Amino acid sequence: MNEDLSIFPGGDLVIKGLADLERRTLYAEALLVMEAGPRPIHLGFTIPELPDIPKPYSDALYSLLEEENPTQAYGNYNALIQRIVSFANSYCSVRR
Repeated sequence: MNEDLSIFPGGDLVIKGLADLERRTLYAEALLVMEAGPRPIHLGFTIPELPDIPKPYSDALYSLLEEENPTQAYGNYNALIQRIVSFANSYCSVRR
């Protein structure tokens, strides 16, 4: 994509997540993009598959967040989900 995704709320997460997936590195942003996969794919994004990560990706994302900060995992997970939804909604409204 040639668009500047950083202009959208949560665009920074998508940029980093897609870059991480291309490098086959699993950080929270990559798992978040994989979790949101069906919607970004519908919006025209290519989400690389990582067959060694079992579905649902939400479990892997939550586990990673829990390892990083056990007491904040739930709040961090919900905040990431809200940001990726905001990205998809704003991106979709501009693309119409």
